[in-house]
Amino acid sequence: MKSIKAIQKTLLLFFFISTALVANNKVGFTTFDVYSKHRNYDIKTMVFYPSLDKEEFVLGKHKLFVSQSLALDGALKKGKYPLIFLSHGGLRSASNQIDWLAKVLAQKGFIVLLTRSKLDKKTAFYEPWFRANDMFISFEKLKETEKFKDSIDYENINSVGFLLGATSLALFSSAKLNIESYKNQCLNTQSLDCTWYKENGINLKSFDMNFIENIEVSLPSKKVVLFDMEYSKMFDKNSLKYAMSNFLFVNLSDQKVLDNSHFKDGFLYKNIKNANVFSSFSLCTKKGEIILKGTNEKPNLCSQKSIEKRDFHDIIMTEILSYLIIEKEVL
Repeated sequence: MKSIKAIQKTLLLFFFISTALVANNKVGFTTFDVYSKHRNYDIKTMVFYPSLDKEEFVLGKHKLFVSQSLALDGALKKGKYPLIFLSHGGLRSASNQIDWLAKVLAQKGFIVLLTRSKLDKKTAFYEPWFRANDMFISFEKLKETEKFKDSIDYENINSVGFLLGATSLALFSSAKLNIESYKNQCLNTQSLDCTWYKENGINLKSFDMNFIENIEVSLPSKKVVLFDMEYSKMFDKNSLKYAMSNFLFVNLSDQKVLDNSHFKDGFLYKNIKNANVFSSFSLCTKKGEIILKGTNEKPNLCSQKSIEKRDFHDIIMTEILSYLIIEKEVL
């Protein structure tokens, strides 16, 4: 009898062959604003979806990252589609860093919801909770939208997150951050954003933790894929014992950030060799490396050759699709 892994690979290969015929599906793109009472301003929600219309709109026209062509407000291709909450990384990261992934997922037959917000120094501390709430309130509005409400497969909703976005998605389960560790993150070790906190005079110990108690972070996800989850060592270990039963954790770097013993049997962990935390970012333009010179950003943001980063993009897509589409119970 074939092993489960062999059968899974066969099924995944069949899936890619069957979707190859529609790999050139056009992708529609629309946006709407929704008010966040916690942020006290409107956040922008972006929706990527299967369409038949021409991709004549260029999203962003970025100088650093390759921009994506989409069908602005294009017609939604008739059908029922699974939905993915896509949560981008980093406190200061822009959602355009994973626009490529949103588009490819939509080409594969998903509706993808991605949110964008402004970074506010007064509330930056609460961003892990805000990000999940942004998804929640955006989904509530999407369900009321005439264009999408009857085209969502409500039994097949999943989530994919990167870095801080992964942390935020973890919080919608019963997982909880150890607040003291979170407040003291810049004392003994330097998180990715500690330099930014210092430059902007932000004292993490000054924030009111009672504020997060009223932030709704519930999302109806069946499965979740998290890449390089930030603050992973700051989670309350007791809360992890009862959380994340249908989660896949993926590392794009050599440093393993989680200990399997903290989790239930449903916890899965993978490492993508030779990748780094920037491997999931959009491809850089030819001028990308030149633009980075003279800035404080890390040069390896664009240092990988485009073909290499494309290879990592393919691997990332394979990990996501194999977990979301192929059930672990396959025999």
